[in-house]
Amino acid sequence: QQDKTRPIDDLGHRIGCHARARWVRPGAFRLQGAYSQNGGDRELYGGQYSWDTRFGQAGLEATLGSSLTLVAEGAIGDTGMGPAAPGGPHVDVRFKVGYALLTWSRGSWRATARLDAFDNEDRDGTAEPDAESGRAVTVAAFWKPRDFVRVGLEYIDVRGERPRPGADPALGGSSALLEVRLLF
Repeated sequence: QQDKTRPIDDLGHRIGCHARARWVRPGAFRLQGAYSQNGGDRELYGGQYSWDTRFGQAGLEATLGSSLTLVAEGAIGDTGMGPAAPGGPHVDVRFKVGYALLTWSRGSWRATARLDAFDNEDRDGTAEPDAESGRAVTVAAFWKPRDFVRVGLEYIDVRGERPRPGADPALGGSSALLEVRLLF
């Protein structure tokens, strides 16, 4: 693909679709599901490939008492570009992604824990590896003693694996952040 491509261009002038359904029980939960298909045709247009992407997703938000909320969402789909011809430039990837978040709040305090995970399966068999997988764990706590100030502490740990010729496939790192935010 050429340099200076524009990711928002409508390359194939084809219509995609998106459908969503939601069921809500106020004060208790919200369930939703969706399906998206962008209408891409995988062809090359002026140096840019049109990606053909489709995925389904499902989500839940549940109130678990007066101060606890659970949110979870997941998606599975596939994406590809280029003609699926042996030896030709193309990409075919199946992906799965999801997260679960639990948050507690009471008065001026809030604490949250979140787990994210993803997996990309390389299905094209070309020399460039497109497979990778990983997860992230986040924990955070916030305190708002006054309307104009918030104090927060956040820790994130990210781990993944990406097979690369001649390199260690393990990737990762962690970060801690202490913030004092003035609100106006």
